[in-house]
Amino acid sequence: MVVTHPDRAIVGSDGAWSGRFSSRPAGDGTPRLAAGHTSAAFAEAGGGEGSFDSIFTVLHPTLLPQPPRDDPRPGP
Repeated sequence: MVVTHPDRAIVGSDGAWSGRFSSRPAGDGTPRLAAGHTSAAFAEAGGGEGSFDSIFTVLHPTLLPQPPRDDPRPGP
């Protein structure tokens, strides 16, 4: 992991991620989902420190709910 910010002097950063794929395949043979965790820590030149932690879940497209046919998704 690398932490950058245009308005900060980041002098050090480190991080990691981990994850797993589902053992149950979707119809096309790919995993049905992936899930994991990411974390990053950083230090600023002025002595400030911070960290980010997050989890993620990614579903196979066939598992996503479909919008109602008579109510299309709104545009951008």
